[in-house]
Amino acid sequence: MLVKSFSLIQKVLSLKISPDIATSSARKLRLTQTLCAAFFVISSSYWFIFGFFDLWVAQLFVIPIVLNYCVAGILNKKGWHSTAQFLIIAGTALSLFSFSLLLGKNSGAHLIFFALIGLPLILFEPYQKKIITLTTLIPISLVLLLEVTNYSLLIPKIYLSPEIYGYLYPIAIITCAIMIFLAFLFYFRLHYEYEQQLITTNDSLLEREKQNLALIDQEKILRKKAQESAKREHELLLKTEAQAKELEHKLKLERDLIRGGEVQQLILPQTRPDSLFIDALYLPARILSGDFWTWHSLSKDKIFVLITDIQGKGAGAAMPTIVFATLLKEFLNRYATPTTSLKDIMTYIQNTICKTDAFSSKAAACVAIMINMNNQTFDYINAGMDDVIWQTQDTITPLPSHDMPLGFDDEIATVVTHLYRPGDRIFCGSDGLSDLKNLKGKPLGEKRSKDIVKTALESSDINNILPVIHDKITSYKKNADQPDDLTLVLVGL
Repeated sequence: MLVKSFSLIQKVLSLKISPDIATSSARKLRLTQTLCAAFFVISSSYWFIFGFFDLWVAQLFVIPIVLNYCVAGILNKKGWHSTAQFLIIAGTALSLFSFSLLLGKNSGAHLIFFALIGLPLILFEPYQKKIITLTTLIPISLVLLLEVTNYSLLIPKIYLSPEIYGYLYPIAIITCAIMIFLAFLFYFRLHYEYEQQLITTNDSLLEREKQNLALIDQEKILRKKAQESAKREHELLLKTEAQAKELEHKLKLERDLIRGGEVQQLILPQTRPDSLFIDALYLPARILSGDFWTWHSLSKDKIFVLITDIQGKGAGAAMPTIVFATLLKEFLNRYATPTTSLKDIMTYIQNTICKTDAFSSKAAACVAIMINMNNQTFDYINAGMDDVIWQTQDTITPLPSHDMPLGFDDEIATVVTHLYRPGDRIFCGSDGLSDLKNLKGKPLGEKRSKDIVKTALESSDINNILPVIHDKITSYKKNADQPDDLTLVLVGL
């Protein structure tokens, strides 16, 4: 019956221990629960024993003891393990103390609790001290056996002397005090360790939380960097696409400019007259140019030569130049006759060409020469260009500008006539020669440019004059950008 009751109680008070708990701790919890069940059964059996001997006061006192073990088992099952252990030890010690005072030193009933002296060591101390405690239980069990025989529970009867009772009684009292002291000591020690463990756990949790927060912050930083990187990549992609489109547009524009330059080269004279030496040096500052030169034979002995510099350079000046060249060639080819004078041509240029939309905000400096080989004269107009150089066998004469560039007013430029002798030379050019700069940004200047031309004109070989000038200016400017278009024309009379 006792075994069945013990099994039932143990089943009711059975524990579900988490696998995360250490093996030693789990063993201690199971021991506590087993003791609760054992003491519950033992104390309950004493209730029947005291009733059998008509010890009704002791029987009533057993009831709170039974309830104490029942509560301890429930608390242990709910997780209040240290409190349950405290109730087992303190409750047992208090029961021993009460029985000792109640029954007196001559009773000997308190001796049944000697086996509980080792409970604090069993529940709280390490494995080595458990062995010592269990060893001390052997003589205590012998005393219990004597006590049982003293109650005539065994045959034959065995009696204990009064001296033995005189020793056993204070031992019981001292044992009670020790058990109560140990119960409180170990209970508070457990709570202190538990609090330290909580502090350590809290510190660990706080440290882990800090690490988690640091990881979250790091993740935010990495996410922000990733977003910034993605944004930069997107901006770089957009910028690259824009640059690609811009480059494509520039390449297309450059191809158009190259085609325009090729077209512009086609409007320049591709041949030279047989009866007269004419050579030209044509150097655009960019792909397209605002300079233009041409010659036209009105008859076998009458040749028209023109060099013009449209205001501006590049594409902005190229369109008026092409319009100028196209309309002038159409006029010369369709309407010019041997009797057409230089003034007639300049009147058409001034009143027709310069009135077109292409010249709405442009001016054109030009030098026009009409050479008549029958009477060895040449008529010339210098409208806003640098001095024309007329070289004879003996002298070099500058022919300055008499008029404003075409397009400023409606007045026809002044025509000047000179007699020449065979062998004379006429040199004219746009203002781009004096504007040339070297790599340091220093311009060639008017004086130096005139010296270069004068030195070149001293050559007896007329074919070598413009190449010499070209070599001189190339040596001066090297790889520097050319600030303005340059056109030089040399006529050998």
